[in-house]
Amino acid sequence: MALYHRAMVSSSHRLQHELSRWKGARVTPQATTVVASCDALEQTCGYGLPTSYRDIICDINGAVFANLQLYSAEEARAQWHVLQDTLTPIYEGDPDWPDGRCPPHCLLPIGVGMDDQMRVLDTSVSDGEILLWQRNEEEFVTVHSTVESWLMTEIHQLSVHYDPSGRPKPLRGGDTIEKPRQVIEAHLDHEPFNAYANLLLAHWHASHSPPEEALFAYRRAAACQPVWGVALYHYARWAIVLGRHDEARSVLRRCVATSVGDNPRKNSCRFGYRPAAQHLLADLYDQAGQHRKALEQRRACQESVQRYGHCGYEEAEDFQSLQAAIQA
Repeated sequence: MALYHRAMVSSSHRLQHELSRWKGARVTPQATTVVASCDALEQTCGYGLPTSYRDIICDINGAVFANLQLYSAEEARAQWHVLQDTLTPIYEGDPDWPDGRCPPHCLLPIGVGMDDQMRVLDTSVSDGEILLWQRNEEEFVTVHSTVESWLMTEIHQLSVHYDPSGRPKPLRGGDTIEKPRQVIEAHLDHEPFNAYANLLLAHWHASHSPPEEALFAYRRAAACQPVWGVALYHYARWAIVLGRHDEARSVLRRCVATSVGDNPRKNSCRFGYRPAAQHLLADLYDQAGQHRKALEQRRACQESVQRYGHCGYEEAEDFQSLQAAIQA
């Protein structure tokens, strides 16, 4: 009981307050858990659970939100085995993963969103990053720095659409455009330098704001943490659209120089993105008369295609429009 009392005391008071405001109204906590369940969960994944996650799971042992489910300790344990079975053939076939190694045991599934995409806790990071498992791309992206910031974001995103009693807020003119932005900004309220959220906001500006404002948003996304090559690619893409070829070259150089990292499936910029970036950089070098550098990038592009596959990037309409913009 002493350990459970410590968990209760050390939990985020702000998060507990927000959960209590929404309890029963778009947020339904499950029963509290026992310490043995958390200990069993740690034994399963082979890592100590971050304190913030352990405290939360001891307090509410999972919950159902309007847009997500936070797994209980028992559900997380079961889903860990499912994820390991899913990842084993993927990592075995990864060109950047050492032969004979199992998938990272430190990746613990802790929830699922209404998009049916799993949220995974990376317990190898001290505070426990929240990763989005992009099933179609078979990659992980860091979407939150801690469990607390994830849950606080989810609660504040609820407030965009509902009042604390759970009633939907009335729709007003322009809400179909503005509410998606408000949902993203609710994320940035807790993590202003999150690369994933800033890239989502840049995409929103690309559709609804003046082009220069969108470029500023892409610049911000590319400057965030963790450095994500995909954000750099989209920044360079928008610079090409606006005819800022010098800026695009500089950004694409940074994009193709991004390292794969210890986990090649986490925040990577490979497969279609890397060869596309190298191909566009070669086109930009040719356009500037730097043909030797262009040749180097075309060779690098061929090596990337051989290593990661073609992914059909050359046939994509968006890629072809970028090539046309460079040549215009």
